[in-house]
Amino acid sequence: MFRPKSNPTDRIHRTNSKALRILLVFCVAATFFYQRADAMIQRKQSELGEILTEGVSGTLHCEIVTNSVSQILEVKAVVWSDTAASGSYNFVVTKQGISGRSNVAQSGLFETYENEKSVVGSVVVNELRGDRYLTRLSVRSGGNEAVCEINLE
Repeated sequence: MFRPKSNPTDRIHRTNSKALRILLVFCVAATFFYQRADAMIQRKQSELGEILTEGVSGTLHCEIVTNSVSQILEVKAVVWSDTAASGSYNFVVTKQGISGRSNVAQSGLFETYENEKSVVGSVVVNELRGDRYLTRLSVRSGGNEAVCEINLE
């Protein structure tokens, strides 16, 4: 039986071809997973700013929203409901960093119409490297209590 001699160049081309196919499959898979991960960590935007966290209880909703300009961070407490609602809220922002620790607490009553977002509290702080913020909003209406809480670093 006659078997042609294999050319070393052919073997190299076949090996490179296999390597390129494997690399192509890997790149396509990596791109797919990267896009999925990126989509999962994208934060929601609203007309009020970037929504960092949301809470729901029945028809009652709360959101913690931020706007950042230069080294200034504005944190807003937002409440809304699927139906008209009134109740109370408690909004606390605790900052801890190199410059020390501070607490801001706001509370009061709110009234909101169906699907209308209302800003019930707002805190403006300086953003400095190493600062950490614990932000908590709880809203109560009828028998429902929605809570939003987030750590910002």
